[in-house]
Amino acid sequence: MASIDLDAPLPTFPERFNLCDDFLDRNLREGRGEKVAISCGGETRTFTQVSTRAKLVAAALRRAGVRPEERVLLVLPDGFEFAESWFGILRAGAVFAMVNPLLKKDEYAKYLEYTKARVVITHEDAIPEIGPALAGARFCETVLVVGEDAHGCTPYEEALAREDPDSKLAAMEPTGPDDLAGWLFTSGSTGMPKGCVHVHSDFAFNAETYALRVVGYRESDVCLSVPKLFFGYATGTNLMFPFRVGAGVVLFPGRSTADELFDQLTVAIRTLENKETAGAVGIGLPGIVDQAGARLRVAPNVPVLNGLPVGHEIERRTGRRTFLENDANAAALAEAWLGAGHGAENLLFVTLGTGIGAGVVLGGRVWSGASGYAGELGHIQVDPDGIRCGCGSWGCVETVAGAPNWARVAQLAMIGRPSSLFGRELDPEVITEAAKGGDAVALDVVQGVARALGIGIAAALNLLNIERVVIGGGVAAAGPFLLDRITEEARRRLFAQTFADSTFCLAELGADAGVIGAARAGMVALAR
Repeated sequence: MASIDLDAPLPTFPERFNLCDDFLDRNLREGRGEKVAISCGGETRTFTQVSTRAKLVAAALRRAGVRPEERVLLVLPDGFEFAESWFGILRAGAVFAMVNPLLKKDEYAKYLEYTKARVVITHEDAIPEIGPALAGARFCETVLVVGEDAHGCTPYEEALAREDPDSKLAAMEPTGPDDLAGWLFTSGSTGMPKGCVHVHSDFAFNAETYALRVVGYRESDVCLSVPKLFFGYATGTNLMFPFRVGAGVVLFPGRSTADELFDQLTVAIRTLENKETAGAVGIGLPGIVDQAGARLRVAPNVPVLNGLPVGHEIERRTGRRTFLENDANAAALAEAWLGAGHGAENLLFVTLGTGIGAGVVLGGRVWSGASGYAGELGHIQVDPDGIRCGCGSWGCVETVAGAPNWARVAQLAMIGRPSSLFGRELDPEVITEAAKGGDAVALDVVQGVARALGIGIAAALNLLNIERVVIGGGVAAAGPFLLDRITEEARRRLFAQTFADSTFCLAELGADAGVIGAARAGMVALAR
């Protein structure tokens, strides 16, 4: 995992700054040009190939009359064309807007009018619905269509074939950090989705602070995009963030069905077996695992897999014995084996991220309870009058300490109080940085997170008398500043001897813990 330094200054950007250069072309300068950037449908593209194609897209857009900060509407399934078009739009200094390629004509008509897009890049499969909307679009002048049948519009490949990647038309637009880059749409829960306008530095700031310092994206990562790229968060987690560090991306154009995910996992496993045959497959999954039935009972973040026999499906496809483990349990097993818990017989591993997970290791083995539900520390109630939790209860640890709730709590705490947090991205790193600087609001947020976690951890230790508590996950990048407060909050709620017999420490394996633990789970299961 990349070294994380929360004391490092927040990123600043030069006077001339373009996201296409920062996320894509930097890989060429740093020697990763021939590394595979995208895999899709059995084919691959290197960073150099994606960069060259983005230059062609930029040139085609300029030839079509697109000027800096004019909108280009992307209506594409996930694939090579989406990525190269997205970067090409930025390279030309234009502004991207992205919508679902499975919408209906009336919805497309609204987006065309709302964005006033001068150019639309779409796919032949979307033409039956977007075609009628385009016929009445007042601002759209050019439509580039990916696929064999352009339906009377300009074929995408023909438009690119006319261009020269070394021409002036393909040159990087000299944008600045505060120039417009893209529109991300709201959910539309109160009406038609609204466009939230972002500048180039917004996305780069997110990558530098969250992707690098909290999640710890690395060049060796391979990111499988389950949510589709037109969703703003997916563009970040599965395109911008991995490209920032030179990691690989796996895309597929269809819906994220269970069969598609099983097929993608199978491809990944076979790729890993290129050099050596695996004796078994271990998989860490974000949900409640039925190990006896090799089934994922409940997966809140991947609901398409709810109730499915993941283990049996992967075993059938690969011919390898397959063992499932909850991802937090897998990380706990890894830390107990090779990380911060090494040498301890009993360990509580708490992972701090979007949610709050925990894994319990007793006598060197994961303890998952009678039905596999053990370890849900994030759903211990700490505030009976708190907000509703995704689990159905109220005031759980996760409703305070889960990463998205830092912002919610901070926004409430800022009402009527001065704070350096106003006008800033309210993620855990920014709030922690402000707290270190003495911001009273930020300190209240960090202390509230520590209190919720301390209550939950104390309950577990009072019940199980565990000797080692290991704190991991992205939010744990706050380091001793948060750990010391969690430890103190737990101490106040523990029997004195229970606290004296326990140690609190930060995880050591970082983002590798889940993978190592999944492998270890398979090793342990084979040895039984």
